Amino acid sequence: MLALPRQISRMLNDVMDDDIFYWPISTLQNRNWLSTLNSDIHMPTCHDGKFAMNFDVRNFDPNSVQVKLDGNNLQVQAKQEKKADGHYEYREFVRHVTVPQNVQSDQLKCKMDKDGVLRFEAPLKQIKNEEPKERVIPIEMVNKNKPAVEQQKESIKK
Repeated sequence: MLALPRQISRMLNDVMDDDIFYWPISTLQNRNWLSTLNSDIHMPTCHDGKFAMNFDVRNFDPNSVQVKLDGNNLQVQAKQEKKADGHYEYREFVRHVTVPQNVQSDQLKCKMDKDGVLRFEAPLKQIKNEEPKERVIPIEMVNKNKPAVEQQKESIKK
């Protein structure tokens, strides 16, 4: 039952991003209301030499949040169960994100702020800009023909 609003939000995202569906211009001018429906994930960003990503897990106990990195696959999970006065409540948060290869995943750090936002950060790999060096490439002769004098001698012998 709790996943229904998230599913509706995902369906709305798909419809809003569909290039075939035509929307009135007034609808397209302000699409910020849609971001409030699915505010639990922010797209990963790479700027200023850093990789950054946030997840909103404020509805979960910080002790129930688990973060794993398997190769370049980041997994974030949280579960919460509540039983009170005959009511049962179950929540689950699961995200799988592929960390880009230009991220130094061994230096990936995770912090949770007081508002329940899980923040990931890692530096990007430095790309060395080496100037091309000049060098002479030798030419190797393949299938060399024998000198004309030797070819004439061989043709006479035959």
